[in-house]
Amino acid sequence: LALCTILVKRQNELIAVFFSFVSSFGMALVLLSLGRGTIWRPNSENKSRISLSTQRQRTANAVTKNLVGLLNCVASLLFLCCTKDSGVINSISTTPEFAALSILTGYLAFDLWYSASCYPPPSARLLSVWEDTVTLTVFLVVLAREGGNGLGSFRGKLELWVGYKVVRLVLDLSRGNSHNVFDHSSSPPTQHFAEMGPREMQSKSRLAPIGRDNLWTVHGKDYDLRDFVDRHPGGKEAIELGRGRDCSAMFESYHPFTEQHRIVLQKYELVNGKSNGPRTEKGSDLDPFYETLKERVANALRENGLDPNLDRASTLSRTAYYVLILSCLIVSASYHVRGSIRGAFLFAVFGWLIGALGHDGGHFAVSRRPFVNDLSLWGISLLCNPVMWQHQHTYAHHSHTNDYDHDPDLHHFTVFLRVHRRFKHDKIYGLQRNAVFVFFA
Repeated sequence: LALCTILVKRQNELIAVFFSFVSSFGMALVLLSLGRGTIWRPNSENKSRISLSTQRQRTANAVTKNLVGLLNCVASLLFLCCTKDSGVINSISTTPEFAALSILTGYLAFDLWYSASCYPPPSARLLSVWEDTVTLTVFLVVLAREGGNGLGSFRGKLELWVGYKVVRLVLDLSRGNSHNVFDHSSSPPTQHFAEMGPREMQSKSRLAPIGRDNLWTVHGKDYDLRDFVDRHPGGKEAIELGRGRDCSAMFESYHPFTEQHRIVLQKYELVNGKSNGPRTEKGSDLDPFYETLKERVANALRENGLDPNLDRASTLSRTAYYVLILSCLIVSASYHVRGSIRGAFLFAVFGWLIGALGHDGGHFAVSRRPFVNDLSLWGISLLCNPVMWQHQHTYAHHSHTNDYDHDPDLHHFTVFLRVHRRFKHDKIYGLQRNAVFVFFA
């Protein structure tokens, strides 16, 4: 803080670093307020301030720190994509490199201060602190020596460092336990829900008949899950896909290696349009073939060193692929907006490839944290409406796969391809024998 003050007195433009630090702090407060958490440093003198369990609060703080870092990296990349003559740069009377480096320097100062509330393991914490300290010092020295007009030669180095930091932050967000970091219970969510009584699960509004639009149908039975939506371990968006319709396929396919979902569901069953009490029997809706299949798949995963319940997020290589494509998309977009034909072509290519991130996020498979999947879903926004995709593909296609009347994905390619026997024959369909034609179609 003293070093920053001295530098600001020497060069007034460096006050941008201070504004970046304050903005990072503000973003952290906003993110924590969304989860009703608090910034705290646990010790014997302030135990009364702990509003969440220690582990949950530390996790929430770590996730908040990483999200703030990603937001700052995105902001710096946006400045780096600007030209010196753009309206944004002219309005702040500085160069893109200076603005980006000021944002990153302020963020690193915040990151060092905020790390104390996250308490990572000592070795990792020490390494992270030293890395941030050295990088912050280098950035401050560069800002002080080069000023606002001598940073053009550092543009490539800045882009590389931002890319490295984004990879680190994304990997940190992808790791961790399967619980929502803003979940307010101190016990594992599914266990907590299973132990709750019917009075805790039902509200007074359940005494009146409920419209079909507010019910979830599973194996022919109706359930009122409105009180459970915000507590769903898989996230609100996932469970909302089944509201108002038959979601049996989703219910089974997204909970293959646990029985906890059946225990929780029984507490919300309706009888004659009203909430029913907890049921103890599993019911007769289990498919023996599917049960055997799940067991064999779980055993096969374990034999290959994978835990069916814990290893459910993207792998390290898959995460690296996401980051690589996203970085290439941002760089190509910067050339595209400058009128580069090559940049426009590459922007289209990487805009197509980043759809994989949206696809995987739409299947809740990018991370074990729901908000990461919700954010990743927007990777498909350059191809189609992400909300439409959830209803058309995640729900309709995977609930009614290859059903001519209910699977919308069968009807994408009818001009060139015949993918179902109920489609009428056309001469052009004879070209399907050629793999090249099928690829381009």
